[in-house]
Amino acid sequence: MKYNFILPFYTKVPSGGTKIMYEYANRLAILGHEVTVYHCIEAPYFKYAKSRPFVLRKLITLLIYKNKPSSPWFSFDEKVKLKFINRLADKYIGDSDVTVITWWSLVKPLSLLSGSKGRKVNLIQGYENWEGNDDLLHRSYSFENIIKIGISPYVIDSVKKFDENIYYIPNAIDSKKYFIDINFDQRNRFSFCMLYSESIIKGSDFGIQAFLDLRSKNKDFTLTLFGTSQRPQSLPEWIEYISNQSDLKDLYNRHTYFVSNSLEEGWGLPVHEAMACGCIIICTKIDGHRQFYEGSEGVFVYEKGNSENLVKILESVLDKSSDQLSVLSNLNINAVSQFEWDKVINRFIEIVEPYDQK
Repeated sequence: MKYNFILPFYTKVPSGGTKIMYEYANRLAILGHEVTVYHCIEAPYFKYAKSRPFVLRKLITLLIYKNKPSSPWFSFDEKVKLKFINRLADKYIGDSDVTVITWWSLVKPLSLLSGSKGRKVNLIQGYENWEGNDDLLHRSYSFENIIKIGISPYVIDSVKKFDENIYYIPNAIDSKKYFIDINFDQRNRFSFCMLYSESIIKGSDFGIQAFLDLRSKNKDFTLTLFGTSQRPQSLPEWIEYISNQSDLKDLYNRHTYFVSNSLEEGWGLPVHEAMACGCIIICTKIDGHRQFYEGSEGVFVYEKGNSENLVKILESVLDKSSDQLSVLSNLNINAVSQFEWDKVINRFIEIVEPYDQK
């Protein structure tokens, strides 16, 4: 079969939603399907910087990227074709059996594609209201000629408020990339790692503040931040910072705890990765983390945006014995072992292939 995957933009740095689309495309290609991944230069309602008009973005794709959107952070199978397109429309993409988009503003252009582009699929990876346009977002759930797939219980619940017709396929991670590499009892028992992002929705400032407050009472722990941006100038020297870590498995395996401060998530991919590597998790009590904290006692939650609450959780986990932590680590590994890519791809094919026969 032929598959088109359409992304609203191209990114040079790792992105959870982009990574999931790339995984689908790559794994389908490995199975022998013909796959093309398109990256839009222009997407409806996307807030582009005034200094980056369409003409300049087009020139960048031609002159800098040579019209080849290769990824410096994801390894594609050689059979996957990668392309830039001006926007999502019939004339810019090839004929296909299935065309898959992610991001709500691409739903209407997807619905307008001709039948030659195949069955139309919206892979919904979050309640995407971060930039407003709530009414348009909600309407995007109601297009009858589009198959909707949600990646988490939270996404399913959000969409079902407006349309009952949605399939659930949970996210997965590559178990060959994320696994226990350093035995839990060989790690520094008081070591934390945490994702840092300049995006407000990731809540990094609340996490940093909590650790600063904890540091005033307890200096017997280490903290490593990692992210795609440069080290924040205001960060104290005692906090290690790693920019563009190439091997996240190695990072997770060197730490006992992983902390996620997100205010909103569709799935929480870093939490999933860290659990597979045996980390104890401290994360916000948001619906996008629900499948993790309801599935394992090794996941501790705090109220989002509440640094004081986070400090209390940090103090409580630091009081646990090595034996207790080892048990919790194993519970986390077992909890996420159910989310396998083979199951995900098989379920995806089951949903999209017979749709034209219904």
